Amino acid sequence: QKELVRHYQTLDRRINDHLGYLAEVYMAQVLWNGQRKTLAGRFFHSNEDVTLPWRFIYIRHRTRLGTAKEMEIDVEAAAAKEHWICESKWWHGRKVGHAEVESLLRKAEDQREADGEGLETMRVWFFSQDGFTNKAEDLMKEKGVLWSVREDLDGLLESVGLRRLPNIVNKKGIEESVS
Repeated sequence: QKELVRHYQTLDRRINDHLGYLAEVYMAQVLWNGQRKTLAGRFFHSNEDVTLPWRFIYIRHRTRLGTAKEMEIDVEAAAAKEHWICESKWWHGRKVGHAEVESLLRKAEDQREADGEGLETMRVWFFSQDGFTNKAEDLMKEKGVLWSVREDLDGLLESVGLRRLPNIVNKKGIEESVS
């Protein structure tokens, strides 16, 4: 029975990893399809609408700023003078906290330094399936971080002409979105 439990836990972790990656792909698709568009700020918890660059030079998944695992960027996008650093968390029953936001801000600052003086705009975007703690939200507001929850990502997808996130049934038989 112990082996069965270990096997289940391994499969459960892999499924959650894949769901997290799927959310990253959706974020990247919002950036690709949103080029040259102005998106409603409410989807990013911003008082101002967000205009995406005319053309991204690249959009990459899971790039590293250094050798440490915590230096991985889920989605990175660059235009001429604008850079996006994006993070996605697929957690069940756990909100993203202050520490995760601080980590993302450190990555953005490291990228800003790497880009040099030609960079005019650094956008930081955080997505969380289960949302954010109040302390994390306060920090994101203070630092100008864009953030989205599941409903926001659905709205962004529709805004750029893509389908909403699919729904799945979790272990308890409750329908849940895949984002």
